[in-house]
Amino acid sequence: MKSEFIEIESMLKSYPRSLIVMNRFKYSNICPHLKTEYYYHQHIIEKVESWLDIMNQPEAELIQYRCFDHKSLDFTAIQLNYASHSTICHKYYNLLSRIYKYEKSTIYH
Repeated sequence: MKSEFIEIESMLKSYPRSLIVMNRFKYSNICPHLKTEYYYHQHIIEKVESWLDIMNQPEAELIQYRCFDHKSLDFTAIQLNYASHSTICHKYYNLLSRIYKYEKSTIYH
């Protein structure tokens, strides 16, 4: 896997935890020593939500199963009505590539 995909996948897999942490911050005052953590999780949520906005519904479901729910390729293929896990794997890496290109285009424009 390309290194840029690893970073994207890491952010996607961190998203559910970031939502939980930010929910805790919502109901308490942010201590000065926790501001860095607050901004870190806020950044992850904003990035992932911007990526989800550019996806269609089946792509978002694929990300949901693979990254948020940590399901296997076989389980994901069955849930999304694909014949094999290799089709899902191909779609998943194409989606990561699209996110990478989207990020690259937003940085330089």
